[in-house]
Amino acid sequence: MNRRDFLANNAFAAGALVARSAFAAPAQYSVTVRTDRPIGLIAPDFMGLGYEISSVSRPGLLSRSNQMYVQLVRTLGTRGVIRIGGNTADYAKYSPKAAAVSSARGTVVNDAVLKDLGGFLEATGWKLIWALDLGQGTEADAIAEARIISSIAGDRLLILKETGELILAAASPQAYRPLAQAQILPPTVRALPALSDGLLYVRNSDTRNAVLVCLNLR
Repeated sequence: MNRRDFLANNAFAAGALVARSAFAAPAQYSVTVRTDRPIGLIAPDFMGLGYEISSVSRPGLLSRSNQMYVQLVRTLGTRGVIRIGGNTADYAKYSPKAAAVSSARGTVVNDAVLKDLGGFLEATGWKLIWALDLGQGTEADAIAEARIISSIAGDRLLILKETGELILAAASPQAYRPLAQAQILPPTVRALPALSDGLLYVRNSDTRNAVLVCLNLR
């Protein structure tokens, strides 16, 4: 058999196989749900929504005055976590009095939009995870941003560094005061964590040595 005949015969066989599979009867499966044997309960604050940091700089979006959106979020649940970060966090900066700018590579966050975010959190009853970029700007800029974030987020801060170190710190505008710290993951950690029912879920970004941990913070 020459090469041309071999290819033609195999193409015919492959076509016949595809035709048979296309017209074959679909497989049927059944699922049984045992409502009398629950495996576990989903925590009431399991719900989470993630936003690019540029969304915060859109005036009126994450704000108490946006009553329709507040109601939509509360319909999802009265407890949850708002995660702010994303790719635009790498190019964003905080400037207290500057005009707010929402841009992929030039977002500016000011005091006004952050206070709106604080009102949004109060109106929805949800908590906050905020990505603080320490890779650009000055130390004073980072301190100023952390101060106002702490004023709207609560009395304690959970800080997850790219190195995989987790720090619990007092949210004080006077000074940085760590309360506890631990190395929980190998670097590099860039994925936003998830917090639900006192459980913190964190993973690193190493595709060859991927690690996912769950910490009980109750």
